[in-house]
Amino acid sequence: MVLFSLQVCNAANLAFFMVNVSHILRRRPEFSGMRVIDLKAWFRADRYVRETLKLLPQIPEGISIQSIANQVAVLGRRKRWFNGDDIVI
Repeated sequence: MVLFSLQVCNAANLAFFMVNVSHILRRRPEFSGMRVIDLKAWFRADRYVRETLKLLPQIPEGISIQSIANQVAVLGRRKRWFNGDDIVI
């Protein structure tokens, strides 16, 4: 595989950017205590739920997209909390 210096530079800059974004997000109260992999799961779940709802012919009334996304994000998290105890999956 041939890599050019510009591609390597872009990949390195993107990696540094993502680390900085994750550190900023983890300082926010709603994301405190989350790991980077938990943040990825949370944002992916939000995106997947929104894209799935777009496929429906009519969006049902009275649903909370955020609550559904939170439930889906639990599936992708590294740790799940159950009765206050850490259970590593």
